[in-house]
Amino acid sequence: MRKEIADLVFPVFRKAIEIKEGLRANPRQYDFADSQKRLLALLQAAAPDHLRSDLLGDVRAYDQSVSSIRNVFLGIRYALACWLDEVFIADSPWKDQWNANKFETTVFGMNERASEFWKQAQRSQSRPTRDALEVYYLCVMLGFRGEMADNPGELANWRDNVEPLISQAEGRAYTAPPGLTVTPNVHALKGAAAMQKWFMIATVIGLLLIPLVIILVLR
Repeated sequence: MRKEIADLVFPVFRKAIEIKEGLRANPRQYDFADSQKRLLALLQAAAPDHLRSDLLGDVRAYDQSVSSIRNVFLGIRYALACWLDEVFIADSPWKDQWNANKFETTVFGMNERASEFWKQAQRSQSRPTRDALEVYYLCVMLGFRGEMADNPGELANWRDNVEPLISQAEGRAYTAPPGLTVTPNVHALKGAAAMQKWFMIATVIGLLLIPLVIILVLR
């Protein structure tokens, strides 16, 4: 993943995990409206022009009608919106409040993440780079399930098919933003692609060590 994209994506993951953990320890310390405002600001952070197609998808190809949106790539921002909705609705004291104020609905005018996330993940495989696909992958590794919640076998197959696509991408020079760097606990591997794959997996594993997502990790 390019650093410019990582610097927009990882703050969303970090803040959401911070809030979820805070809610477990001291729910009275967190205000729902304020927390959503902070997360929405991170989700909608300004994207440089050359990253807009990755972050925002095919914005010029659709209007705000759901029928139009369904037929285009919605970008990395859609993946993050779906992930945020799912992790806070599935397991948090704010379940009902969040369900009534979904980011998918606020930002995209939709309420179909269970199926649409996977369609968008598929579309991300045809993008010029693997950055968007990697974000969809990370969302899954950090707990998104959607309509695959009751089908762990299909979910595992998706993961196994996607990992090679990401690790084999060319021209990938990526260093995780501060606070998310994890030293890979593996033997030295030959080949840039193999090294990148294990660094990415190690980074995800580091995030999964947080109690928020341990119970959601892929079997």
